Amino acid sequence: MKIEELPFKYRIKDYWHRFGLPKFYNSNNMIYNMFYHVWKGCGVYTGFIRKYNTKKQIALENARQALEEAFTPQLKSMLSKKLQDGK
Repeated sequence: MKIEELPFKYRIKDYWHRFGLPKFYNSNNMIYNMFYHVWKGCGVYTGFIRKYNTKKQIALENARQALEEAFTPQLKSMLSKKLQDGK
């Protein structure tokens, strides 16, 4: 399978592992590596990353529902007007 055929999120991960990671993650960049490992270890230990992802999903779902509720009546009225004008 070619990289162009993959979904977008996997293409980004592939690019990061090929180009971004070697730039930052090498023996010359010890300070970055130390902070990265501490952050990653703390995040995994406390479950921060999992909590962040679930909160993000909940927030996106709430935003989608709010937009749906706000625009559904307007869209229905616009469509009904178009249908009435077309007849």
